[in-house]
Amino acid sequence: MDARGAGGQGEGVSWRRGRCWLRTARPAGSFLSRPGGSWKPAAAVGLALAASGCDARPDQWDAFVYPDRNDTWVKEEIPGFKTFELCQQAAINRLSQLPDPDQGDYECGYRCAPDPEFGGMKLCKETRK
Repeated sequence: MDARGAGGQGEGVSWRRGRCWLRTARPAGSFLSRPGGSWKPAAAVGLALAASGCDARPDQWDAFVYPDRNDTWVKEEIPGFKTFELCQQAAINRLSQLPDPDQGDYECGYRCAPDPEFGGMKLCKETRK
């Protein structure tokens, strides 16, 4: 067997990585195990997505709901919205379910991630209300 892989139905595909061979299972009947099957279409799609700047992370917006607008350390986070509008709707809906909705507040953050320089607090590239 060489670095180009194994032949035959139901066998795995091998790649050489450094000094090790990696082997992946290839189920019988997959497009790679059929005669004339090729990995090239899948690779072309993957490269096209990477080149187009697609973000593998579908969840862009996170909602932060504060039961007490004067204490932003206490919050409920609702992660994973594709659009600001969906985030805003969810935050307003959750805020309305609180015992005293008029005392609370919310915001939506775009691409939020924990920052070790700030004790792991999430920092967002953008916040909106």
